[in-house]
Formats: sequence, structure tokens, C-alpha cells
Amino acid sequence: MIHTPHDNKWREPPNCRFMVLQWEDDVTDETNIMKFTCPGIAWNFSKQLVFKGKNDDALNAKEKLATEKFDKGASDLRSKESALNSNLSIVKSDMKSKGNTYCLDIFPAKININGKWVLPKKNSILFNTVRRKFYRWNGAWYLITKKEVQDRAADTYNKAMAVKSARTQYDYLKSSADWAKENAKEATKGGQRPMFKTTAGWVIKRHWDEAVARGGNRLPGMGRSFNGTYATGKDGAGSKEKWRSRFDFDLTIGMSLLTILENLTEMGQIDWQMRRRQLDVALPGRFAKDVSDRVGLHLGKDLKEAPDKGTRHDYANYLLVRGESNLSFGMKNKNSDSTTGWGTWEKALSASGAKTVASAKEVVGQEAKLSQRRVKIESTRQIVIHPQAPYPLYDYLPGQFIRVYGADGAMQKVQVAQITLVQGEDGLVEGALVLGDRFRKGPLNFKRSLATTLGGYEKTIGGGTVPRLPDPIKGLPPRLVLPAMSLAVGARVAINESTGRSSVIVAMDWSPSGEVSFEPILPSEEPLDTTIDPNGYTPDY
Repeated sequence: MIHTPHDNKWREPPNCRFMVLQWEDDVTDETNIMKFTCPGIAWNFSKQLVFKGKNDDALNAKEKLATEKFDKGASDLRSKESALNSNLSIVKSDMKSKGNTYCLDIFPAKININGKWVLPKKNSILFNTVRRKFYRWNGAWYLITKKEVQDRAADTYNKAMAVKSARTQYDYLKSSADWAKENAKEATKGGQRPMFKTTAGWVIKRHWDEAVARGGNRLPGMGRSFNGTYATGKDGAGSKEKWRSRFDFDLTIGMSLLTILENLTEMGQIDWQMRRRQLDVALPGRFAKDVSDRVGLHLGKDLKEAPDKGTRHDYANYLLVRGESNLSFGMKNKNSDSTTGWGTWEKALSASGAKTVASAKEVVGQEAKLSQRRVKIESTRQIVIHPQAPYPLYDYLPGQFIRVYGADGAMQKVQVAQITLVQGEDGLVEGALVLGDRFRKGPLNFKRSLATTLGGYEKTIGGGTVPRLPDPIKGLPPRLVLPAMSLAVGARVAINESTGRSSVIVAMDWSPSGEVSFEPILPSEEPLDTTIDPNGYTPDY
């Protein structure tokens, strides 16, 4: 919770609502310690899976039937064209012609051969289907009056009309097959549900809506502030900012909505967060708030340990990109920092769902940029939580920029990639930060898959991007007024054996010192707060 001094109220920041998932107890433990696993409310999305579309089987069946009819019609057309050509070849042989033979309704000045209009060869023969007679080309079309040719006119006409009828049927069947294929192009095939030229918003919205449409109590009280056309605004507000990217995407049956969110984040397509029970999905970098002007962590005061690790593990001079349908191609890193000294290093990138080179490049674009950097720095900071220190999840959140003592001994701006809080048996809360790589060239779009535990377990929230280094700022920056706080945890446990449902009731709260009493509430009694104002979602702070 965040306390705002001007109205003396506590407000809930993004990604700070959790659910009781697991508890552990030991009746022989004299200390009577209970352990709780409390993932973020977004964990619910891991229980909403991608199913085969309810109309997919029917659409695939129609596509198969239409394709079979078209193949039969194409075969029939080829057969009738072959019969007509055989008849024309006999005429050519009878006339001892060295030209070509044609069957047309008109006297053209030129003949269309392989898409080009050219003059026919001398002595070429034309059967005019309107006049039902044969003609020879010698600068113009001249009537052939020989009896052996005239005797074949009726047979040639009948075969020409059969071809014409078969071609009409062919065109109709092709149109029907194309229509059926278009309707079934996003139907499930081989355990995959493809989406073509789609946006990240449509990918998430489609499968959210399908989960709800299956009925039952799915995603109760959950809301969203985006759609297939427009993304969520910077502060969780409604916006008219359109999704910029369109790409092909294949979803595997059984994939969860949470996995979809994480995959799209790793592809560099989105940033996302939970605001109470509402899912916000925005363009990359929109939730990367900069609080470095008031949050700085100093070695020896706010930090106990500050390990850094540099690695060239992910560097590559040349990239092999693999997509769908046997698609693969190479990409050369033109802006690599330098070579390794061991020659060219190659790396494979997976462009899941991409069927074209352009789509594949868009999918792997972010990872390709990161592969250009010769050294990647991995930094962690062990934080000391004392009354004067900036408080994690209060003064700063995952994905936000803060200032911290860096590997080069100077204060630098970095993005918090992950926060881990542990409350020990002595009741004290300790923490650790995972920081983004400050040498990375562009923003690394952070995922917000939330999980938290208290009472000896870890509390984890993910994220991460790092910009250029700012000028060092001396001293501790100004910060919000922070009332003295303590972490209050209370629980009541019961399991209904008849239904198999756990009735674990846990309440957790940051509250001023001395105010640690509370009244636990049942999950069913928790008020819903997903109503979205028509003008957009209003941020809390």
C-alpha cells in the first residue's frame, strides 16, 4: 500500500494483490510457524487454457470437403482439356501444319501464350467455336475447307463446350475452396491455433473471451483495460494509442493465458500489470516509471551486498532465425560491439508462429538487438530495510527506474527487474533486488508474473529495463512521507473435505505501528472493484 500525505490515505499500487494458494503447518513445531504461498492475482490466468475453437472441427470439415471437390473439378477440367487438345492435334497432323492449334471464340490478332500476347506461328490453326469452323493463320485467319477437317468440326465443338462447362465449374469450386480455407485459416490444426496479422491485444482478448464463454465461474470479477485495437495507457488509463505491430502467431492447445502474456512480453510486444483485479496491457515501456529522483540506494547504508557478474554467453555475430513451416534464415549483427577473439559466434533464435521473414524479424527483433551486446551485466543488490531507507513496493516497484550504487563505484540509473522480500522467523523483513543490465542498448520489456510468500518464503515480482547512465546525484533524494510501518499477518485454516475446497483465510496488510489487529474476510466477501469509468480507468496515484 502507498500512503499519500496530502489526504492521509493508503492506496494500492499495481501488482500488489495476492491470493492464498498454499499453506504449510507442522503441529509438532513448538514455534507454531505457518508458511503461506501467495501468488499474485494474475496467477488465475495460468488456470485459463487455450482450447480448440468450438467451430474448428466444422470449419476444417468444410475446408476439407471443398478442397476435395475442387481437386475433383480440377482433374475433370484437365481431362476434358486433354481430350480437346488431342482432337486439335489430329487436325494439325492431318493438315501437316508446323504451327500451333488453338480453340477460341474470336479471330484474335495475337495469341496469349504463357501470359504474353504474341503473333501466332505461320500455318497455326484456329477452331472458331462460334462459327464451328477451322481457320489457318497466314498473316490473317483463312478458312480451311478440306473435308477431313470439316468432318472433325462437330466433335471438336462438343469437346470445346465440355471444356467451357468444366472451366465454369472449376472457377466456382475454386472460389468455394478459397472461401472455406479463409474461414478455417485460424481453426486448430495439428494442436496449433494460428492467428494471422494480429495484434497482441487481439491474441489476449480472443482467448480471455473464449475462457469466459465456456461458462461456469471463470475469471470472476476480473477486468481488462485494452482491446484488440487499443492498448492500455501509461498509468493504467484508457487510451487511443493503437497497437503498432501486426504479426502471425501460433498458440498451442493447452497454453495458459498467463503463458501467452509472458510470451508476448518476451517477444517485446507488450508490458503488462495487474491493477487490483484489472489487467492492463500496454505498448512496451509504458509502465517503466522513473522514480530515480527520489529513490537512491547507497552502499553501506541501504545495501549490504552488491555482486555483479559479466558474461558473453548470449553474444553472437550471426543469428539463425527459425520460424514455422520450415522457415529459417540468417541475420548478421551489423552493430556488434566487437568480435570475441574466437571468430564468428552463431546463435539460434526461435520466431514462434512466424511464417514469413518479415514476421520472424519482428518477433525476434528485441532479442536480436540484445545479442549484439558483447558483455551482459547481471546485478543483484541485498537491501537493508531501515526507517530511513526507500521501501520496496512502497517507494519503488518492479519495472521502475531507481538510482543505485553500481559496479563502477558510482550511482547510476537502473531498472528494477525483480524484488524479493523474505520475512524471517524473527519477524524482520529482508530483501534483494535483481537489476536490469545497464549495458543493454534498448528497453527489455519486463514480465509481471507475480508470486509472493510470507513467513519464511520468498516474495517475487518480475520486470526489467535499463537506460543510459545519468549524472551521479549526491546524498539521499527526497521521498514520500513514510509513517512507521509493520507487516501484519494473520490466518485461519480449514478444509472442507466434502467439496475438497480449502478455506484458508489470510489477511496481510502494511499498517502503522501498533495497529496490527484486523478482521479476516472470506474471499467471497471481498468487494469487487473492476468497474471501469467510461472515460478510462483512473489511476490511484
